[in-house]
Amino acid sequence: FFWNPRIRISGWSELTLNAEGLISAHIDYWHCSRFDVLKQHFIQASSQTSGQTSNEGKK
Repeated sequence: FFWNPRIRISGWSELTLNAEGLISAHIDYWHCSRFDVLKQHFIQASSQTSGQTSNEGKK
């Protein structure tokens, strides 16, 4: 069994550590627009209903 996320977003995260070395904050940066992320939800939802799989929007 291989797990795949419902959506994929390429980018990176910047982490801020506290004095104990634990993550206290993070900021995510994406290589796509918020709208591109939103479209992935609708493209996959419509594909699953029709029994097809879509790789559109995945990076």
